[in-house]
Amino acid sequence: MIKVYQDIVQPVVQFPWESVREHEPSRLFVSGDTEFFSVDVAALATLTMTMACFFNPTTTNIFQTMIWVGDKDSGANAFVLGLDNTGAVRGRQRGQGSDVIVTTTTATAGAWDHGIVTHTPSDIDVYLNNGGTANVTNTQIPANLDRTTYGYLGDSTPGSPFNGRIFWPCIWNVVLNESERARLVSGVPPWYVRAESIVSCPNLKTLYDPFMQLSFTNTGTIIANPFRDWTLPDDTALWGSVTGAAAITAAEIAAATRTQIHYIEQRQPAAVGF
Repeated sequence: MIKVYQDIVQPVVQFPWESVREHEPSRLFVSGDTEFFSVDVAALATLTMTMACFFNPTTTNIFQTMIWVGDKDSGANAFVLGLDNTGAVRGRQRGQGSDVIVTTTTATAGAWDHGIVTHTPSDIDVYLNNGGTANVTNTQIPANLDRTTYGYLGDSTPGSPFNGRIFWPCIWNVVLNESERARLVSGVPPWYVRAESIVSCPNLKTLYDPFMQLSFTNTGTIIANPFRDWTLPDDTALWGSVTGAAAITAAEIAAATRTQIHYIEQRQPAAVGF
């Protein structure tokens, strides 16, 4: 049955690790300043980028960090994707000063949402589930980038840990367009969206990043959760009338999109051999 699933979703070009990555876990960051994973290499050193991930926070009333690329030896110089203390997705770019922008909509504690920040030499844009868009003019130029961290601010005064779960975090050295952002939000794995421009996308089970070609160091008691614990946004829209205990036929599986297959795995794992 697993082979059938792989046949359904296999793209024309496939990296050898992709069929495994379809079923990697989310990561749970329990409240505390000592839980994160990082590597002392910057994923990129450019003003043009996209950072994105699914996230499920246990609380939304504190500042939190999902992805950080910056200078480990200072409190400045960084690119950040996180949440503010209202649950809005927060993009931040720091030089000696700081450019900050937050979405006009907010995430919900205990629910899965998707956050994106894009940076160009001129501006920063943020998105929550590809909506709630906000923009700010970019005035800061981060320098001395030498660390990439997930779940934490990795600078000389570390803090703002993420509280909850992160899934499929990824960094590109380009700005993704609206249709590409929509694909991510719909549940398409990030390595199927502009893969040639990905600079970091660690496997959350092994913490090996095939794009950076190195392993991240895990700090604290971060827990890997089963993939099918992930609740896809907008379940009804993903699979139409097939819900709950309804039978899923072989023909329906054969005609399913990738996102619908993920939905089947979660709701009826036996249908696809899990």
